[in-house]
Amino acid sequence: MTNDKTIAIRLNPLAFLEVDEPWASALKRDITPEALISYLCSLDITSDIPSIVSRYKEISTEPQRLFAAPNEERIIRKLVIPLHSAKASYALGNYLGTIALCGMVAEMVTLLRL
Repeated sequence: MTNDKTIAIRLNPLAFLEVDEPWASALKRDITPEALISYLCSLDITSDIPSIVSRYKEISTEPQRLFAAPNEERIIRKLVIPLHSAKASYALGNYLGTIALCGMVAEMVTLLRL
């Protein structure tokens, strides 16, 4: 009996090859902005600048934007920075991270309101 099943694989899907050893020493690639952006973007999404900008615009359609926030350390740390990270995560195609960060912010708002 013949086993005709094949499995496609991705080599080193978690590695930043330009940084991680032993690949960095072997490959001797420069850490370019393109390489960094490619690593930061999700594996299954385009990482060119126009695609990132398009996703940013897609998530930036709110009718009224937050143009100021109280300069209070806890509000900045627990609400503003996570919301900024969520928006950046969406632009980079990290949709699960976006959802997680928004959930965390919702919890923080709940605690703030109580």
